[in-house]
Amino acid sequence: MMETITLQYNPRNKFALALIKLIKASDAVRIVDEEANNAEFVAKIKRSQQEAREGKCKTISVDELWN
Repeated sequence: MMETITLQYNPRNKFALALIKLIKASDAVRIVDEEANNAEFVAKIKRSQQEAREGKCKTISVDELWN
């Protein structure tokens, strides 16, 4: 099982750059393009919103949800 983390770093910081270089060199870590994932997620949400506008969805109450 793999876990996902998000890193924010200052690209002018020598330690941060060394850490990123180390991560990229590792076979045990896979870098995931966060922007690509966000674009896919946004597209999925927009499709869902369009389907809702077209009535292609089912609405249930909270009471129905837990029964």
